[in-house]
Amino acid sequence: MLTYTRHLFEGRVGRKRWFLGIVFLGLLGFVVGFIGPLTSGVRGVSVIGIVVVILLSIVLTVHIYALHVRRLHDFGKSGKLAFLFLIPFVSLVMFFYLLKRSDPAANTYGAPADTTKKFLRDIFNAA
Repeated sequence: MLTYTRHLFEGRVGRKRWFLGIVFLGLLGFVVGFIGPLTSGVRGVSVIGIVVVILLSIVLTVHIYALHVRRLHDFGKSGKLAFLFLIPFVSLVMFFYLLKRSDPAANTYGAPADTTKKFLRDIFNAA
């Protein structure tokens, strides 16, 4: 699991793939938000439903953060800047910052993003 998570933060991702990945994972988060109420029984929300929603939310948050880190790597910036997304209003500035064009040359984080990969492989940084 740790190897997979570490691999998730390596490399670069282009602007289009980053944006589509955020939209895709956001829609998945929207669907995850409905799982809790769907698992509620006659007596209220089930504990299992709450645990499932929390675990899926953590997984989605890690993948969204990894996309931000890989997008920052595309500019040659440290992934630690992705923590700025946790600050209100600064996250909006960071969002527009990440919309700028990619660095076409190779940098310390690797060669430019490969656009021939399948979309979901690129989102989850699968080989």
